[in-house]
Amino acid sequence: MKTIGKIIIGIVILLVVLIGGAAIYLTTQFDPNAYKAQIASKVSETLGRKLSINGPVSFAVFPSIKLSLADVTLANADWAGAEPMAQVKNLDASLALMPLLSKQIVIEGVTLKGATLNLTQLGGRNNWTFASAKPAEKPGAELQKKEPTQPLSLEILALNISDTDLNYNKDGKITRLQITDAKTSVRPADPLALTANGKINGADFSVKIDGDKFAGILSNADEWPVKGNITLAATKINFDGWLRQPQNFGGGQFDITASGNGADAAPLMGSALPFGAYNFKTRMTMANAQNAALNNLEFTTGQTKATGNLKLGLFARPDINGDITIPTLNPADFQDGKTPAKQGMNVVSSAYAADTAGLIPVIPLPVAALRAADANIKISIGQIVQNGNNMGAMDTTVNLNNGVLHAAPLKLTYGGNTFNSDITLDGRGNTAALTANITSPQLDYGKLLSELKMTDRVQGIGALTLNFSGSGSDLRQVMANSRGTFTLTSNQGKFDTGILFDNVGSVISTVLPNMNIPKTANLQCADFTFTGANGVWSTTQSAADADTVALTMTGDANLGNEALNLKTTPAIKNTKYGSIIPTLKIAGDLAHPHVTSDGGSVVQNALAAGALAKVKGLDVLSGFMKPKTAATTAPANSCLAAVQRDMSGGNSTATTASGAVTQSNTKQPQNLNNAIKGLQGLFGH
Repeated sequence: MKTIGKIIIGIVILLVVLIGGAAIYLTTQFDPNAYKAQIASKVSETLGRKLSINGPVSFAVFPSIKLSLADVTLANADWAGAEPMAQVKNLDASLALMPLLSKQIVIEGVTLKGATLNLTQLGGRNNWTFASAKPAEKPGAELQKKEPTQPLSLEILALNISDTDLNYNKDGKITRLQITDAKTSVRPADPLALTANGKINGADFSVKIDGDKFAGILSNADEWPVKGNITLAATKINFDGWLRQPQNFGGGQFDITASGNGADAAPLMGSALPFGAYNFKTRMTMANAQNAALNNLEFTTGQTKATGNLKLGLFARPDINGDITIPTLNPADFQDGKTPAKQGMNVVSSAYAADTAGLIPVIPLPVAALRAADANIKISIGQIVQNGNNMGAMDTTVNLNNGVLHAAPLKLTYGGNTFNSDITLDGRGNTAALTANITSPQLDYGKLLSELKMTDRVQGIGALTLNFSGSGSDLRQVMANSRGTFTLTSNQGKFDTGILFDNVGSVISTVLPNMNIPKTANLQCADFTFTGANGVWSTTQSAADADTVALTMTGDANLGNEALNLKTTPAIKNTKYGSIIPTLKIAGDLAHPHVTSDGGSVVQNALAAGALAKVKGLDVLSGFMKPKTAATTAPANSCLAAVQRDMSGGNSTATTASGAVTQSNTKQPQNLNNAIKGLQGLFGH
């Protein structure tokens, strides 16, 4: 027995010596660099792409098979661009030799450093599918019996990747992934552990994934537990769940939580999401790689909270369907996380403080997000909060298809008013195009203006119609490029006349000390019609008629710079000199208008210093201030026609059967006519 044992030991020693000797011979005598051209040619033939090995190659076979490559380049598909598909500065790999005898593949280590991989998808093609031909089977191969073989086992003791770039081009949209370092190992008996750090489109990211034993992946387990966390800039995403049949991705279930800032989405989506700090959680159930559901979804940002359930189609263009309930919505939460300054008008009410904020906020329109997916979602908003007050609610169905968002029917309750709308946001171009058709047949415009912090000195009920369109990258740009029509009509309401006369009342009192300016005016009719083009909304046919005051309005509001350039010609009724009130200018900006007499301080001073001294018998002017005109066609605006009749004297006008308004043509003394013209010139008429 001792002899047999010695023989066996001797044979083993001999084999080790022979193997070691052969390895030493191959290592010292065999130069793999002499065969680089042949190796590259064979690989190029197999892949259908040119492989170039430009750097040195080293090779060893004992005690492990080791291979080192440097400066290796694989050409791209001819349609995918001139840059190589892959470039590798350094690749080192080590394979344990002895385990191969028992069909065990043990990769002791793989180190990849300084690689660049360019992946391209264009028009349904991708550059990682190679055009190599499948080797033909030998005749009768299907008849050959194959003995069952022992399955191979695989272990990768260490996989290290550093300073490596992955560029993914999908139909012209490029995502750049820079891997500073990534580490993992593959051992069937050990749990999976993966860590990675780097940048995505310039933003820092880190990944940590912990899975169950890798044997579960090799056996394609029904449930393979996995969890992890991802950090992108300030956003943190955590997931915990399991995969079904991980080899062919048969579905899974994950509890997901996330917190961060909407700006962190820019590296992935091309633009920031229009909100600041947020929290999100849901349970995601996946039937397969293309269908998932987000159940018990919760999202909060600022005062806004949303819940719901969504179904996701994870295709090349994702499809989202479901319902969202928003118990509370604060629009200020969706302005890049910045709360707008308090809005107010310094001329209309002392209750509202003046500020320098614009009335139209710079809310970015998410053009890239519109093109990222298709959707059909029912949205219900319980309350819309502004400055701590419940302003209203909304119900709509949002349809998003090929970059075009359509919300219809959209029912919005705001400031005690109901608006029926049809809104379209087209994101197919470089900038978004917004179209809106809005009506409110019973608009409490007094309450609306008060809630918007614009004025609390107007009350009334009317009908609103707005047809609007514009384009731009944010809401302010859209307004600056807007066009359409706006009409507000009313026959019930009242307003504080101080809106018109606060800043000019002292001048009027100086010129006409016996004139009593009414404090309020009870509305009989109003028709304000504006037409918009290139952001400038102008009117020539607007008027309001009340029991004590009548007025017409012309001019425009520039939504691009929020500048007002309006003129209103008021007349105080039931007084001798009501029709010689000067034309008033409404200037300033939308949030802070101011009213002055047309002509400014020169006219005011002239009125105060010279009008009464030079013109005698002002009490007789009221009979001559009626404009002398030939017959004219009555305006289409019926309220304007009524105001014009009031301003022309009322009883001295007559309307013909054809609708023309005629004036009495009493001949007046020439000297009084001259006096009237001079006085009108002072007032800016």
